[in-house]
Amino acid sequence: MLSILSVLIYITTYIYKILKKLIDTIIFRPDTQKGLEQLQIAFSGMLTKDFTNVGKALKKAKRNLGDIPIISWLEGQFNLMKGNIFNAKAIFFKLSSIEKQTALGAYSLSQINMNNGNIQESLESLKTVINVHPKANIQIKNLVALSIKTKKFDDALHYIKNIKSKKRKQIEGIIYYEKWKITDNSSELKKAYNLLPNIPDVAISYCNKLINSNETKKAKKILEQSFKLFPNIDVFNKYISLYDNKLELAERLINVAPNSWVPYYGIAKLLKDETTYNQSLHYLIKAYQLNSYDFIAKEIQNLLPLIKKDESNIPEIDLSKTISVKLKWICNECSKESNNWISICPKCLALASYEFTEITEESLLPVDFIQTPL
Repeated sequence: MLSILSVLIYITTYIYKILKKLIDTIIFRPDTQKGLEQLQIAFSGMLTKDFTNVGKALKKAKRNLGDIPIISWLEGQFNLMKGNIFNAKAIFFKLSSIEKQTALGAYSLSQINMNNGNIQESLESLKTVINVHPKANIQIKNLVALSIKTKKFDDALHYIKNIKSKKRKQIEGIIYYEKWKITDNSSELKKAYNLLPNIPDVAISYCNKLINSNETKKAKKILEQSFKLFPNIDVFNKYISLYDNKLELAERLINVAPNSWVPYYGIAKLLKDETTYNQSLHYLIKAYQLNSYDFIAKEIQNLLPLIKKDESNIPEIDLSKTISVKLKWICNECSKESNNWISICPKCLALASYEFTEITEESLLPVDFIQTPL
């Protein structure tokens, strides 16, 4: 008896739903104003993250306004906010296949896929967006970055033509540099250097290629130019390794970048290795005068015990106040830090975004040797 009653209740409920839907269809008249009001309620709820009425409001908005793209897009975004990524992707995929004017679905799919590391799917979605909006600068940059990551360098060079950016040449240089890593083609590396002469990694790679081709003199000029644009300890070390007369080469870099602490610091380290401590101290002090960084001050402190006071006229220097510094490459888009230059930011996919930064803060360094400043 109980089972029969349950079946009757189920059938009655089912028939009621069908009749209600039929009556609603016959009697219901879409109201644009009500639809817009419900759309506003849904949108406000998503902005404030009060999801109580968002779902119902979206259904009512769709009922009054029809299945328009903006409602489908909001439904997808609502699912994303609730963590229902699978449902969101399904909605955006359906939207991208039927809606061709704004590419809302394809754009949202590309964002989801990029966040989840689905590079190939991101590429396809971004291509759809670019077909609709060929001047969408951010999407073009992302497409170029993903093309480089998937080693589709010709595609990257094709899409870069539409990029409007002051860094367009640098981005092109990155494409050639990354392509060289795969092909080992010297012409690609040369193009990369011509576009990125101030990047130490590129300059050193190009010089290694020249040295292997017995073009050491040309490599020497390349490194001098690179050091002039950006005095860097890696370029310094590569430069002094070209010939046996390391000290003479190092001294030459002072003339190339006279206002930089780098050549003085590099020479001091070179002299210390040769146990020429007095001269090493002289260059360290000069480096410290140009930039009173804590690591230079510590080098001076470490060197002082190695110098015999009766054999050396120790110059006066005040090490009581130094600047604590971190030398980092930082992405100017998302602020991710790195010890080395990176062509494509691994976090935000920005191209040519890493800039060398000296992060400093004043600090007191405890010292045993304090005298009047020079």
